[in-house]
Amino acid sequence: MGVFDGHVGSDATTNCTGKTKAAKLVEAFGEGGFDYIGNDADDLAVWSKCGKAIGIRVSGRVSRRLAAMPVEAKYLTDEKPSWRTWAHLLRMHQYSKNLLLLVPLLASHQLTPANLVVLGIGFVSFCLCASSVYIINDLVDLQADRMHPTKRLRPLADGKIPLIHALFAAPLLFLASFILAAGVSPAFFAVLLGYFALTTAYTFYLKRKMLIDVVTLAMLYTVRI
Repeated sequence: MGVFDGHVGSDATTNCTGKTKAAKLVEAFGEGGFDYIGNDADDLAVWSKCGKAIGIRVSGRVSRRLAAMPVEAKYLTDEKPSWRTWAHLLRMHQYSKNLLLLVPLLASHQLTPANLVVLGIGFVSFCLCASSVYIINDLVDLQADRMHPTKRLRPLADGKIPLIHALFAAPLLFLASFILAAGVSPAFFAVLLGYFALTTAYTFYLKRKMLIDVVTLAMLYTVRI
């Protein structure tokens, strides 16, 4: 990119973190000759050797330990992700696809109140499952998305939502989805499990295969019906 003079990082033999990172930076710039941005307890060793300590998304415990150090410290503001940001991550605009669940009821003229309640539960279950897969997909494609002209604006690639939040959200959505599915029927549970397996396979492998990716997407629409 032409904007950096150099870099320091881990390699195949050295995990450049904590005291190891501090020693490398002191060797390169001298003690107090550099500023350092960090967010974790491992960064305390580096902050103790820098000229200015800069924290971002620092926990209360780490913040207190940093405050006790004889080093100038400041904190970068960290805006919490809005509901719109989460909606983008969960791809809530894609939920309309799950209205295809309504087709069998319409075709069979069985739009009774009881069936609509079951349909509503199934709809929510499918939406939660789909969102969990979208998060997994964004985690898998994180590095590629950061280099893409438009996908770099996705919440995880853009850093608007911390990765740890996504790592917790995906399994929680998955669990909630299948709890709801179990309440609909064993057959619906099996269909949703197949949908999850197919979408996961698409994320990790099938989307890179010509024609197979198109067939898979068509199957994902069909399985809703």
